[in-house]
Amino acid sequence: MNLSDLLSDLGNQIGLGPVKLDDSGVCRLVFDGDVSIDLEAGDDDGNSLLLHSVVGTTPPEGRLAYYSALLTGSYLGTQTVGGSLALDPSTGEAVLWTSLEIAQLDTEVLANKLTAFTQAIRHWTGELANTHEAEVGSDAEEDFSRLSMLRV
Repeated sequence: MNLSDLLSDLGNQIGLGPVKLDDSGVCRLVFDGDVSIDLEAGDDDGNSLLLHSVVGTTPPEGRLAYYSALLTGSYLGTQTVGGSLALDPSTGEAVLWTSLEIAQLDTEVLANKLTAFTQAIRHWTGELANTHEAEVGSDAEEDFSRLSMLRV
């Protein structure tokens, strides 16, 4: 099944009617009004589907704890349904993303992957917000500077 047919079938299955990539090559699905997931073809001749969603924005304070949460959360993909947490260098936004092989997908498998991905997005949106709130006003970054490491 190709990506176009997969997205069309998915849209029909979830009651949206056929969905497709826009002129930019992206399809955005919004679940329950609070979770947006962008779907787009990977850069591998259309053999993969990328899913990505913003889960937070780098805070002006408490960045050390925030970055630590991103790195720890991405470790082996166990807390990210096989995906990764990353920073968008142009916006500073934290993004949860994953790549799926289209050859291994059908409509039901994709729907299940989207459900799990939506749950992971909700988890990380809350986790990163809590990390920031707990870190603001603490001196954790100051403690780090005493470890004879370069502090940026």
